[in-house]
Amino acid sequence: MSLSATVLQSVRHRKNAQRLDQWEHRVGQFGFLRMFEQDTPLLLNARIIEQAKTAASHVQEAVVMKKGAVTINNTRSCTIQSKESTSALLTFTWATYSTDFTMAPYQYFDNEIQYADDLAQKMLEADEALAIEFEEGCIAAAIAGRTKTAAYNAQNPYPVASDAMVVDPDDMFDFYNQLKIVMKLHNFRTGKINIVGSTLAEADVLRYGADRSLKSVNGAISDSDEGWQLFGYNWKFSDYIPAVGHVSKRIFASAPGAYGIMNWNPKTFQMGGKSTDGHTFETTPVMPLSGMSLGHQYYSECLEGDKIVESHQFSTDVCFVTAYNGTPATVAGPIFEARILGEDYDS
Repeated sequence: MSLSATVLQSVRHRKNAQRLDQWEHRVGQFGFLRMFEQDTPLLLNARIIEQAKTAASHVQEAVVMKKGAVTINNTRSCTIQSKESTSALLTFTWATYSTDFTMAPYQYFDNEIQYADDLAQKMLEADEALAIEFEEGCIAAAIAGRTKTAAYNAQNPYPVASDAMVVDPDDMFDFYNQLKIVMKLHNFRTGKINIVGSTLAEADVLRYGADRSLKSVNGAISDSDEGWQLFGYNWKFSDYIPAVGHVSKRIFASAPGAYGIMNWNPKTFQMGGKSTDGHTFETTPVMPLSGMSLGHQYYSECLEGDKIVESHQFSTDVCFVTAYNGTPATVAGPIFEARILGEDYDS
């Protein structure tokens, strides 16, 4: 078993232990990262996903087909007009993420903090830091890929500004009811709608329940409860969606298969390489927060003649993908943002 796999067992154990510092190690909600992971098999085919993990180099591009225009005539003719389909290559953009830390085994002699505990904590902190980076990368990709203002159907019942529907707080619950129709207005009629909301949006779902489990003091559901309008969505929440002035909640709704995420580790890590100067390379199991198998580089060196310092680096290359849209300026994509204004907003 690899070193990182062994330490991950300690990470899982520590998460269940009761300690005075247990609330020192809180982590946020990574709703966008989880949604990207869930959506990936619906957007990318299995060959691309597998190649992204095991290839000697990055998956660079994929073939897509652009929707064409069709001419309708009012006469028959023996001269048949040609119609050519248009294909394109969608280029994937990769970025490298890495984080380092060191361990000095001599520090743990007669120390209440043991080597395994400290190593597990540092690994967990590294995993969390990477998860935050990946969450923010997912959010940036969703914002870049959302439906543009001019591409909204003219019948959309909400004003649109900065590529987002603007919802008055008094219309909040009816908005969730109408959101299904907004999706249909743009010809998205398949599957349960996915929603990633900013943290405050979770309060409404918890209050009413998202799966026909409306909550009230006496257990009864009154006719005045509006929570039924929240039904029919796959909900996730993120603590990292940027705040916008006068906006209490940001909502990103999408059709299934809107998002994808891939990660890749160099072949040296995949093969478990070892250099003559003591550097070893491996891939970790899937990490609990970042949700990825990372490349782990390890080496040790001697300091001051009798002290050893161990160095660890965790890294991976990541690609964030959203569904292809050949004409985003005028045609809606599968991602829609809504901004629910705060109660104190004065229009």
